[in-house]
Amino acid sequence: MLGRIQFQHVRYFLALAAEANFTRAAKRCGVSQPSLTNAIKSLELSLGGRLFERGMKGCRLTELGTSLRPHFERLQSGAEQVGRIARRFQTAGEPQASGKQPIVYARSGPRPARSAGAATAML
Repeated sequence: MLGRIQFQHVRYFLALAAEANFTRAAKRCGVSQPSLTNAIKSLELSLGGRLFERGMKGCRLTELGTSLRPHFERLQSGAEQVGRIARRFQTAGEPQASGKQPIVYARSGPRPARSAGAATAML
């Protein structure tokens, strides 16, 4: 069964696939080597198979890793495109989530009754 995949793990996978070395990939991602290693192990558990063959001289993609790499590259490319579009709207003067505009949530069902003391305390 396929588990949840965190996007950060996809980014780490792509760095490791490019670098073929855990230490260099961790440096490229700005994380510690153990953090990257744990993330790759978590991704492998989520996917149900090994993505990398580890060796004394680094690592290389397994058949599963090789098969998934183009899909992960498309995911990353799509995320980058989303970021570019969002930045374009921010620079175009669109409202930003700055906390200045209230977010209103619709309630379902009746509102709970308040006591007279609670209403006074809010004033």
